[in-house]
Amino acid sequence: MFDIGWAEMLVLGIVVLLVMGPRELPTMLRMLGRFAGRLRGLSESFRRQLDDISREVDPRADLQRLTQSHPFEEDVGTPTLFDAPSESPSPESDRDASETGDDDARR
Repeated sequence: MFDIGWAEMLVLGIVVLLVMGPRELPTMLRMLGRFAGRLRGLSESFRRQLDDISREVDPRADLQRLTQSHPFEEDVGTPTLFDAPSESPSPESDRDASETGDDDARR
């Protein structure tokens, strides 16, 4: 990211040691580490919020999440206009059967 090599890091460390002194260096490094940890946590929280927003906006992500959590187990196929009609009884035949049943009950 900053394109700093080992030689530059060594020179930077020596300069900081000379400027800060050996007594102040450990406390400064601790403060720098805490600051870096807070920045890392803040950036992770920000990234998580952006991911949540992008999931809410992107319908493809919702579709993918739903299909992964509930895989289709049965392929029913797609009907066409030329499929044969099903062999289910029609409502008229049910009415005829109930009328004959009523006639039997009256007798």
